[in-house]
Amino acid sequence: QRPRTRADKAKALHWYETAAEQSHVDAQFFCGVMYDAGDGTARDRDKARTYFQMAAKQGDEEAAQMLADLFGLQDDLPKDAAPQSKPEPKPAPKT
Repeated sequence: QRPRTRADKAKALHWYETAAEQSHVDAQFFCGVMYDAGDGTARDRDKARTYFQMAAKQGDEEAAQMLADLFGLQDDLPKDAAPQSKPEPKPAPKT
């Protein structure tokens, strides 16, 4: 069952942070989401970025995408954690 009140969300964030500190990648991602949205806590983009970076460094592709989309930090990630962009389409050959 998902947390319903701000107090429940704050408690959930506490437990996510506890797990995140023990390198639990999903907890790191959810901490990033909660801090970015201010869900259960005051919005803190620095903490969100920190948690997304922790998860991305463990290979979490969604966290890497969040860093790229929200913070433009694709260059700060290991190459295997950076989101893969689609190659530019090649122009049609001239006839």
